[in-house]
Amino acid sequence: MIRRVYRWYVRRHRDYKFRGYLAWYEQKQRESGGGTVVWGHPLAIFGYFAGRGMRRDLRRESPHSGVVGRLVARFHGPVGFLVMLAVGALGYTALARLVGQSGTKLPLAPVLFASIPIVHSHYLARQDLKEVKELRKTSDANALASIDRAYDRLSHRQPAVRAAAIRVLRKCFEQSPGKAVKYLDGDPPEVRDALLAALDAEDAAGTEHALVCLKWFSRDYGQLLIEDGGAIAAYLDSGNSALQAHAAVAVGNIGRRDPERTAEYAGVLTGAVKDPDAEVRHAAAVALGSLPCERAGKMLKYLTEDSDPDVRRQAEEGLKQVVAALNDQ
Repeated sequence: MIRRVYRWYVRRHRDYKFRGYLAWYEQKQRESGGGTVVWGHPLAIFGYFAGRGMRRDLRRESPHSGVVGRLVARFHGPVGFLVMLAVGALGYTALARLVGQSGTKLPLAPVLFASIPIVHSHYLARQDLKEVKELRKTSDANALASIDRAYDRLSHRQPAVRAAAIRVLRKCFEQSPGKAVKYLDGDPPEVRDALLAALDAEDAAGTEHALVCLKWFSRDYGQLLIEDGGAIAAYLDSGNSALQAHAAVAVGNIGRRDPERTAEYAGVLTGAVKDPDAEVRHAAAVALGSLPCERAGKMLKYLTEDSDPDVRRQAEEGLKQVVAALNDQ
């Protein structure tokens, strides 16, 4: 029971403190124009003063509401913590007197015990922020060198850490999908499962990063995504042009590794071919060029009369590829 309560409090307070640290860090970065942020406050035992006005802002954004929410918010504050220690000390003193113990040093015990989860959660929150800072400052040049660390953080507790990790992985896969998988020293199916899980991100940016990784992954390992093609194709109806474009290219890469069903994959791209956004239509033309079937040829011929010149050029190139592939069959 005590262990469960301890873990519950540490997890809860860790998340609370991390959100505060992250807000403070991002604010300082904005003020410094994106430069290095130097921490100006020490790690005190109570650890609640992570930035001026931060606790007020976080309380306003707290997911808690009502009486319970106010109690939780107050409990996390320095006043609430001191009250908790005072009540614990008085209770411990009263208990000690009831059992016949006396002495002024006994009330210090609950103070020390109560400090342990505070310091523990405070330390974990600082480590979480360190992970975010390290991943965010990863440049394109050293992305592959950091790929193992980013891959391991895809299942991290904090959403901000996961978002920073998938962003690094995107850089790696854009540079070289083959090297990215090779540097991970893992089986491609494991990498596939991790990237598919990363699609369920907290925001559209995280989902886009994961989808870009899958788009490049599908270029070399499209056969491993045949069973999951539906999950990727679902983003064609997302209404987000970037997600639709990446999904379209991925569908084409997967269909290229499933030659018996190329017409089905081409049919999935029907909506993308007629999408109002030229970016999506261009991606559809790229994907259709990988699907040697009559249906893809007809759709590409339709795109050769598109209003956008880039779409027309890509459709003409894709049509030549499809015709050549069909003639070789």
